[in-house]
Amino acid sequence: MDRQDNLDHLRPGASYVHLPGVHKENEMSGDFRAALKDFFRKRPDLISNHQMVELMKYCYIHYVNFDPQYRDLTIAEKLEEAGKMAADFFGAMYKR
Repeated sequence: MDRQDNLDHLRPGASYVHLPGVHKENEMSGDFRAALKDFFRKRPDLISNHQMVELMKYCYIHYVNFDPQYRDLTIAEKLEEAGKMAADFFGAMYKR
């Protein structure tokens, strides 16, 4: 089995494999993998939008996973926050 462990159907969400603090030796934790699969299962429209997934990844790494305000959230809640941040940014960008 390849290193993506059946995450090919999550493209481009599979790029979350490289998130700091949620993996050891370039592998996602089981909890993070489950939360990520559940997140994209609930939002299939996001998985096809590469830019949105990359922006979510950026928000997760640089804001949600870094900011002490989000420290006590579960992984699923952190993904939700990153999704909200990305959606807010895209919404503001398209309103201009």
